[in-house]
Amino acid sequence: MRKGDFRFSIFDFRFSKGSKYISVLVLAAFLFALPSRTSAQGGDTIAIKAGKVITITGPAIENGVVLVRGGKIVSVGKTIEIPSGAKVLEAAVVMPGLVEAHSSRGMDSPNENVPVVPFVTTADGIDPLHFSFEDALREGITSIHVIEGNATVVGGTGIVVKPVGGTVEAIMIKRPTAMKLSLSPGGGRNRIAQISELRKAFEDYELYVSQLSDRRAEQKKAGQPEEEFDPKQLAMREMVEGRLPVFIFCPKDADVTRAIEIIETRNTKDATWIEALQYPLDRNDRPVHGAVSEGRFLIRHEGFLDPAVYVPRREVTVAGEVQGRRTQTLDEAEYAYPVVADQEVRLWGPRKEPVFHFGLGFGVTFSR
Repeated sequence: MRKGDFRFSIFDFRFSKGSKYISVLVLAAFLFALPSRTSAQGGDTIAIKAGKVITITGPAIENGVVLVRGGKIVSVGKTIEIPSGAKVLEAAVVMPGLVEAHSSRGMDSPNENVPVVPFVTTADGIDPLHFSFEDALREGITSIHVIEGNATVVGGTGIVVKPVGGTVEAIMIKRPTAMKLSLSPGGGRNRIAQISELRKAFEDYELYVSQLSDRRAEQKKAGQPEEEFDPKQLAMREMVEGRLPVFIFCPKDADVTRAIEIIETRNTKDATWIEALQYPLDRNDRPVHGAVSEGRFLIRHEGFLDPAVYVPRREVTVAGEVQGRRTQTLDEAEYAYPVVADQEVRLWGPRKEPVFHFGLGFGVTFSR
């Protein structure tokens, strides 16, 4: 709890002149109503005396006071002087309101049918009177980050709202907050296709910027007004240039896609183990030819894989889940291999070697 913050919750709340308890819902709504009410009255002052003030940013304060003026906290402490005329409230415990960092509250029908929609914002579809905001107040939540797009590839931007207010403007705390990217396959895509689609979204943006630059150069040369930046690309630009954070949805704790070159394949009673070298992916999700390896790891496959097919130096792209490490001997040294349980495997055929055509020409001179 810091000075200037006005989002907090009170438990076991009661007025100083009486013992009637008031629910958290009523109290939270009362606190959130303070800014609009006090602005009309010139700024009321409220002193909340609590048996314990949980500050989060520091140690708890026993028998503390929270002073609120104009709907915002102006001071917190044990020896705060309560101004004359201030309304005094009492509570057993006062603490900052909870923050919900990722939520779809307030959204009735999310539109996630289009995979790449960086220009979409939850501010356009949120219902400020949605019943889920009442649930949030009952749970002590006072700030909510509303961001969707788990079933997309690039899902647009989110907003932070408070759960009280009759309009979108009234509940708004911050917009935009972050861009949603998703690694969860949707729309019939598998994991490899999902990552490929995500990569293409960035490539399409870079192509747009490059072509826009060329057009502007031609317009400047011709003395014409320069073309405006496409509003639908503004959020992508903010993200790519590092001014907009990114939320990446992963359906599991550690979903990974790795391009590899097989070193050795071994079958055991329960599984097949493949020792592999990791390489970066090209735009087709194939190991980059001639790239420097990023290290060794082990692939664990449930069941049998034929060593005659998974031969050394065979190129493979794998999507799977990291499941810890396994220590094995490597050239007389102990090496901790990351272990990936494979979920999808793509075997690559031999690379086509370039074909060169040589021609021999002869010049003959005859002399008499």
